Amino acid sequence: THAVWNTWLKLSGDRLAALATLASGWGLVAVCAIPFVGTPHPRAWPYLGISVLLHTAYSLTLIHAYSLGRLSVVYPIARGVAPLIITLVSVCLLGEQLSATGLLGIGCVITGVVWLSVPRETPDRASVLYALLTGAFVGSYTLLDGLGARAGDAHSFSAWLFLGTAMPLILIALVVHRRQFPRLARPLWAKGLSAGVISAMAFWIIIWALSVAPMGLVAALRESSIVFAALLGALMLGESVRWAAVILVFSGIVLTRLG
Repeated sequence: THAVWNTWLKLSGDRLAALATLASGWGLVAVCAIPFVGTPHPRAWPYLGISVLLHTAYSLTLIHAYSLGRLSVVYPIARGVAPLIITLVSVCLLGEQLSATGLLGIGCVITGVVWLSVPRETPDRASVLYALLTGAFVGSYTLLDGLGARAGDAHSFSAWLFLGTAMPLILIALVVHRRQFPRLARPLWAKGLSAGVISAMAFWIIIWALSVAPMGLVAALRESSIVFAALLGALMLGESVRWAAVILVFSGIVLTRLG
């Protein structure tokens, strides 16, 4: 689901308007869920507040990176930086334990992702820098989401995170486009809202997984979306794919499961 909505975002005419329709889907899921899940534990609110800022910054840098570079370059870089950051921090600073097989699997995933992201031609330097910045945001908010979910309840944390992230993104789109927003967003609403609901439900599962499993393993498994993004880039955009790198990522996923 993550690869699909990123591909759709890359192909959308106005990515800020498309992002706002996605955010509307996140907000819809949150509004429907909050009456049932309640509010986060007081200990989770600091993590939630900072994570909302990081999710907002991540979304804006992502669409800017897509305006500068190819999906098959930007997406793997942006997603591939995160498992490395999360594994290092969770093992070195948070004291999480990973087996040798699990670490090997994470290493295979990261290596395959880096290999996928190295273009055959010289990419625009700015797109790579923005992709790296996006990846840093992904790694940072994933750690905070895991800590916030562990501080209280993963379900209430998820719902309020979606609501807190949706509101500023919709507001930014309204301020930037003003009277043009309805015209730009109208052809995007159906797909954007649907993609937003699906992506929110998928990320909800990730936040829950972060609360019950080692964050490095969850982050590595989540990046299987990179394989699907590479396939979608090849099928829909005619971009080339390094199939050996795809196999390496899948091998890493199998190893993390065995670990």
